[in-house]
Amino acid sequence: MSVEAARSFRMIVSQNADLRAVITQAVDAGKAPDWVALGKQHGYIFNASEADDIISALAGDNAELSDFELEMVAGGSGLDFTTS
Repeated sequence: MSVEAARSFRMIVSQNADLRAVITQAVDAGKAPDWVALGKQHGYIFNASEADDIISALAGDNAELSDFELEMVAGGSGLDFTTS
């Protein structure tokens, strides 16, 4: 498990329309996406704590969120990586 895997998965989500659609569908159904399980399905092994570390690092670095990430936050789903 690694923070690097979580970081790489974040990049894949920003580039993969099919994966974004799966995430959007979960959010539209009122469910928080299981980020860890989605990552694992796509070959990225990380835990919720490691994914949260990426989000914390982004906030600390004042890094920009992708358009998709902004939509998720604006839509109220947040970027919570804990499983539901």
